[in-house]
Amino acid sequence: MIRLAVVMVCGFAVMGCQETAVSDLRGVRTAVAEKSDSREVADAMNRGSDARITHVASPKAARPKVKDRIRATLIQYDCSNDKQESVARLLELVTKSAPQSDLIVLGETVFAPYTTCQDYRAVAEPVPGPFTESLAKIAGEHKLHICSGVVETDGDKLFNTAVLIGPDGRILSKYRKTSLASVDEKYFQPGNGPAVVETELGRIGILICKDSQDLDVINALARQAPQLILVPSYGLAKTDYSTKLEIDCMLDECIDEWRLRMQTLAKICHAFVLRADHVGTEGQQVRVGHSIAVSSGGYVIAEATMKPACLDVIVKADSPDQKHW
Repeated sequence: MIRLAVVMVCGFAVMGCQETAVSDLRGVRTAVAEKSDSREVADAMNRGSDARITHVASPKAARPKVKDRIRATLIQYDCSNDKQESVARLLELVTKSAPQSDLIVLGETVFAPYTTCQDYRAVAEPVPGPFTESLAKIAGEHKLHICSGVVETDGDKLFNTAVLIGPDGRILSKYRKTSLASVDEKYFQPGNGPAVVETELGRIGILICKDSQDLDVINALARQAPQLILVPSYGLAKTDYSTKLEIDCMLDECIDEWRLRMQTLAKICHAFVLRADHVGTEGQQVRVGHSIAVSSGGYVIAEATMKPACLDVIVKADSPDQKHW
């Protein structure tokens, strides 16, 4: 019912997935996508934001071109309660993926369990801080963009934040989650809404997990005409059922809902969507994984499983074989 309601409200139907080339190495898949230039740039929302914006286009302005070929890597992994250990593994994965990537996307609260973290304040960092500076070093060395969720401290406040780091190691955008889930509300302050930043890859917007089902947040982003939307996520599903059949059915429905949510987001904003998720278990819950890449036409072009993976996606902006609705 939830999935049906989303489709009815947004006015879209879900179409089939496009064929992809799949490798057996750690569940990595590679796919090709294209970006359409048919949509005009809409007016940006005149509202406050935590993101750093270098330019917001007007309807009369020439829309910048998406980079012809973008090598993106979506890293999904199982974080632990040990921040130091989690960060070490993350940086190793990012370093290994960096040479073959133009863009790396990591998950939400990437170095801390979302529902079972004992003390968010103990693991939180300022932005910039040690973790983002480590990512910035990798980005600068390999001349790529990195987007990651972090637990941010700012004075006496905590935020569920995502940063976008550019190929020169600078923080291009800092977005604080706007649509807070019940877990977030216990610890974090809300952000002021999404914003789009100009990059050499194209116009990039960021949402975090539950933002992607909030129509007000989505519409605020759509009015700013992003060409790439990055979605650090956690994707938890409850598994406190009595039979394996019930759990499997629940997981299938949860995965379907996440897929539909990303397809709908891509259709509303007419932009590529790249979402990175977590895997593993957390108490009585499962991190469903299934990091995903969706074309601007709403087609799933690559999707991971429920295992740790580095999902490699080649986005080709002018590929004639990419279908659009």
